[in-house]
Amino acid sequence: NSVDRIGFINNVKVFYNNISLHHNFEIFDIQSKADICIGLDLMFKLNITINGLVTHWDDATLPTIEDPINPKPNAPSCKYYGTESVRAQFLKNIEKDLIDNTNVDPTVEDTFRHS
Repeated sequence: NSVDRIGFINNVKVFYNNISLHHNFEIFDIQSKADICIGLDLMFKLNITINGLVTHWDDATLPTIEDPINPKPNAPSCKYYGTESVRAQFLKNIEKDLIDNTNVDPTVEDTFRHS
Protein backbone atom coordinates (compact mmCIF):
# COMPACT_ATOMS: atom_id res chain seq x y z
CA ASN A 1 0.00 0.00 0.00
CA SER A 2 1.08 3.56 -0.53
CA VAL A 3 -0.22 6.99 0.42
CA ASP A 4 0.06 10.33 -1.32
CA ARG A 5 2.71 12.60 0.17
CA ILE A 6 1.35 16.06 0.87
CA GLY A 7 4.52 17.78 2.06
CA PHE A 8 6.72 18.52 5.06
CA ILE A 9 6.48 20.67 8.16
CA ASN A 10 9.81 21.58 9.69
CA ASN A 11 11.09 22.27 13.17
CA VAL A 12 7.98 21.17 15.13
CA LYS A 13 8.46 21.14 18.89
CA VAL A 14 7.55 17.74 20.32
CA PHE A 15 7.16 17.13 24.05
CA TYR A 16 6.62 13.63 25.43
CA ASN A 17 7.40 12.07 28.81
CA ASN A 18 9.56 15.03 29.92
CA ILE A 19 11.51 14.90 26.65
CA SER A 20 11.43 17.98 24.44
CA LEU A 21 12.83 18.07 20.92
CA HIS A 22 12.32 19.56 17.46
CA HIS A 23 11.48 17.31 14.52
CA ASN A 24 10.69 17.61 10.82
CA PHE A 25 7.43 15.81 9.94
CA GLU A 26 6.20 14.52 6.63
CA ILE A 27 2.51 15.14 6.02
CA PHE A 28 0.37 12.51 4.32
CA ASP A 29 -3.22 11.32 4.41
CA ILE A 30 -3.26 7.99 6.22
CA GLN A 31 -7.04 7.73 5.84
CA SER A 32 -7.66 6.59 9.39
CA LYS A 33 -8.92 7.99 12.65
CA ALA A 34 -5.34 8.39 13.91
CA ASP A 35 -4.18 12.01 14.02
CA ILE A 36 -0.49 11.14 13.93
CA CYS A 37 1.81 8.30 12.92
CA ILE A 38 5.17 8.25 14.67
CA GLY A 39 8.02 6.41 12.96
CA LEU A 40 10.70 4.42 14.67
CA ASP A 41 13.18 7.26 14.17
CA LEU A 42 11.12 9.58 16.40
CA MET A 43 10.14 6.83 18.82
CA PHE A 44 13.82 6.25 19.60
CA LYS A 45 14.39 9.96 20.29
CA LEU A 46 11.36 10.04 22.62
CA ASN A 47 12.50 6.89 24.44
CA ILE A 48 9.49 4.91 23.22
CA THR A 49 10.50 1.28 22.81
CA ILE A 50 8.90 -1.86 21.52
CA ASN A 51 10.37 -4.91 23.20
CA GLY A 52 9.93 -8.63 22.79
CA LEU A 53 8.37 -8.65 19.33
CA VAL A 54 9.20 -11.58 17.11
CA THR A 55 10.66 -10.42 13.84
CA HIS A 56 11.25 -13.78 12.21
CA TRP A 57 9.26 -16.99 12.25
CA ASP A 58 10.84 -20.23 11.16
CA ASP A 59 7.78 -22.14 10.00
CA ALA A 60 9.70 -25.39 9.71
CA THR A 61 10.31 -25.63 13.46
CA LEU A 62 6.87 -24.64 14.70
CA PRO A 63 4.78 -27.50 16.05
CA THR A 64 1.41 -28.03 14.46
CA ILE A 65 -1.70 -28.80 16.43
CA GLU A 66 -4.44 -30.81 14.82
CA ASP A 67 -7.78 -29.03 14.72
CA PRO A 68 -9.89 -30.58 17.52
CA ILE A 69 -13.12 -29.96 15.63
CA ASN A 70 -13.84 -32.49 12.93
CA PRO A 71 -15.26 -30.61 9.94
CA LYS A 72 -17.02 -33.79 8.81
CA PRO A 73 -18.51 -35.38 11.95
CA ASN A 74 -20.15 -38.75 11.78
CA ALA A 75 -23.86 -38.41 11.18
CA PRO A 76 -26.00 -40.55 13.49
CA SER A 77 -27.43 -43.55 11.68
CA CYS A 78 -30.56 -43.80 13.88
CA LYS A 79 -30.45 -47.57 13.42
CA TYR A 80 -31.77 -49.75 16.20
CA TYR A 81 -30.10 -52.98 17.17
CA GLY A 82 -32.12 -56.16 17.15
CA THR A 83 -35.62 -56.68 15.93
CA GLU A 84 -38.68 -54.95 17.35
CA SER A 85 -39.58 -58.06 19.37
CA VAL A 86 -36.00 -58.41 20.75
CA ARG A 87 -36.04 -54.77 21.90
CA ALA A 88 -39.50 -55.16 23.46
CA GLN A 89 -38.33 -58.26 25.38
CA PHE A 90 -35.21 -56.41 26.59
CA LEU A 91 -37.27 -53.45 27.88
CA LYS A 92 -39.70 -55.85 29.58
CA ASN A 93 -36.77 -57.57 31.32
CA ILE A 94 -35.31 -54.33 32.72
CA GLU A 95 -38.61 -52.53 33.43
CA LYS A 96 -38.72 -53.53 37.13
CA ASP A 97 -35.11 -52.44 37.63
CA LEU A 98 -35.82 -49.07 36.00
CA ILE A 99 -38.82 -48.51 38.28
CA ASP A 100 -36.82 -49.57 41.36
CA ASN A 101 -34.02 -47.20 40.35
CA THR A 102 -36.36 -44.22 40.11
CA ASN A 103 -37.51 -44.95 43.68
CA VAL A 104 -34.00 -44.74 45.16
CA ASP A 105 -33.68 -41.86 47.60
CA PRO A 106 -31.14 -39.46 46.01
CA THR A 107 -29.92 -38.36 49.45
CA VAL A 108 -28.50 -41.75 50.46
CA GLU A 109 -24.74 -42.11 50.18
CA ASP A 110 -24.62 -45.67 48.82
CA THR A 111 -27.14 -45.56 45.98
CA PHE A 112 -25.68 -48.69 44.36
CA ARG A 113 -26.75 -50.91 47.29
CA HIS A 114 -30.28 -49.46 47.19
CA SER A 115 -30.80 -49.65 43.44
